[in-house]
Amino acid sequence: MSPLQLAETIHITRGLFEGRRRLTMAEVTAEVVTDYSGFLSLEQEWSTLLRSSRCNSVFLTHEWLRCWWETYGAEDQLFVVCVRDGARLIGAAPLYLRKTRFRSLPVRTLSFMANSLAEQADIILAPPERPALLALLNYLANQPCVWDMMDLGYLRGDSPFLAHLPEAGGAAGLLWTMRPTMEVPYIPVDTDWHQFLSRRSQGFRKQAKRRIRRIRLQREASQLVRLRSPEEILKALPAIVKVSAMSWKAQYGRGLSDRSRALAFFEQISSVLGSRGWIDLWMLKLGSEPVAFEYHLNYEGVTSPIRADFNEAFRDLSPGAHLEHLILQSLFDDSSCSVREYNSCADSYAYLRRWTDCARSHFRAWIFRRSLYGRILYALGLLRRPRTAKQEEDPTSVRPLRALPVRMQAAAHPIRGRRVCGVDLKRLGVGAACHDLASA
Repeated sequence: MSPLQLAETIHITRGLFEGRRRLTMAEVTAEVVTDYSGFLSLEQEWSTLLRSSRCNSVFLTHEWLRCWWETYGAEDQLFVVCVRDGARLIGAAPLYLRKTRFRSLPVRTLSFMANSLAEQADIILAPPERPALLALLNYLANQPCVWDMMDLGYLRGDSPFLAHLPEAGGAAGLLWTMRPTMEVPYIPVDTDWHQFLSRRSQGFRKQAKRRIRRIRLQREASQLVRLRSPEEILKALPAIVKVSAMSWKAQYGRGLSDRSRALAFFEQISSVLGSRGWIDLWMLKLGSEPVAFEYHLNYEGVTSPIRADFNEAFRDLSPGAHLEHLILQSLFDDSSCSVREYNSCADSYAYLRRWTDCARSHFRAWIFRRSLYGRILYALGLLRRPRTAKQEEDPTSVRPLRALPVRMQAAAHPIRGRRVCGVDLKRLGVGAACHDLASA
């Protein structure tokens, strides 16, 4: 019987060396859940584990992952790895297995249940994280030939998984490489609106006043609408789909009406997450017509706009920027509001950096088995991708790679003369941060 058709269990004696001192720990159990009903049964203990972890995010809740899998996972294989200390869940990796290509080679890839709608993905670990991660990676490393590589994106720079990957990955005999992907601006909601606005530049404040003046000069009065109940949000979905169809994104086939699965996903989370009180739908109306919207997730004091569009016909009024202004003002001025952070969920675009100086670094990690094929993939992963013609013409279009977090710099080093499967990595001229955690 295929290992993908049943939940396998392996017992791992936890042991880590620190210098000459050996840490002896209790026996733990790791298992993989490949059937959807098994994943559904984890909801209560999954939520308990998430609340106790250092990566408590709406994008890692059982509700969000359930909706994501029901919408996007039909063609792939569920592969959720759970680590237990006795009966207690102490680690969970929300993964799925898919067949794809890496550097033109066919691979079986383990990835997070996430796409561009999610700002964060991670392996959920109960403190202290290191024992649970070691058990999880040991289990994956000792699996039969089920996977060739792990492609783990949307990882925050402060992820406990990234912090312990050098040691735990080395102990499991895995190869890994990591590269920065983006920086996501966020706004701490820790003062009143006027004090916050006074910290912004004078030019920024003048621009905001001009937008407000243009909106007020319109014949029809503007109105800020906030919907919170799932019934109201579901009823308003056709209106925001219409706005999206009139946005600039629709010109590139990225409107909600152009993507049936994205629309189905929004319907799903509006019902499931909306019933938890985790959804806010903000709309800017001119008269009775919505001209812009932001779809927010509210969880544990953090509000995250995962979709925002405006009607291109009203571009001269900057309705999207004006709506964002009104939302932030509302969050800062509402004394009863529990929001402590506005997480932009987007890359560090210029218009977002005018709002804040705070940003989080994100990374993408590739992990490979120490098989012959895994070493070949690892070597290819160190190669820089070919530059496009546009990048050759305009070097400034290539965003430079940012430095790794300080705590990981000791574990990362440039390749110097290492050979993997006969490939001389020194000759590749690789400058990306990487680490061979086991002697090749």
